[in-house]
Amino acid sequence: GFPQDHVNKSLRAIYLLQSSLDFEQGGDIAISLFELYEYCRQQVLQAFRREAGAQISDAADAISGILDAWTEIGPQVERQAG
Repeated sequence: GFPQDHVNKSLRAIYLLQSSLDFEQGGDIAISLFELYEYCRQQVLQAFRREAGAQISDAADAISGILDAWTEIGPQVERQAG
């Protein structure tokens, strides 16, 4: 299993991601992201409980992919805003 503080930190981060979504302006993208974050939250909990079938590496890969996308588009968004 994972240390309790790592689990708590992961769950807080996922909560922040979920609570920052704008469903009015984000539409289907916001819904898809919420579902992905919820999947990740479930995997963290399953891994912490040492349940068989926890896909923590899949969840980490999904979050990493989102981070990579934001890292790529961040400079573009800054240029458009500036």
